[in-house]
Amino acid sequence: PGGEQRADTRGAGRDDSALVELVLELYKKLQSHASPEAWLRQNRAAWEVPAPSFDATPYAQVLLSSIRRRAAAPPGRRFHC
Repeated sequence: PGGEQRADTRGAGRDDSALVELVLELYKKLQSHASPEAWLRQNRAAWEVPAPSFDATPYAQVLLSSIRRRAAAPPGRRFHC
């Protein structure tokens, strides 16, 4: 359910090339996991129901931590990982 809406949103009424690129990128990244299907099953819940806000997503704390670390770095090193 909702796959058509996601496809329409990603394609923005044009062609499906952006959606194709997204699927291929996901496939390539999944290949880096020892068990891609298990990883997908474990992480599926994060994508099934939209979070009420960004702060409620699994990525908020990771992003905020990265921002804080970069802000605390010396000026010449702020944008280096």
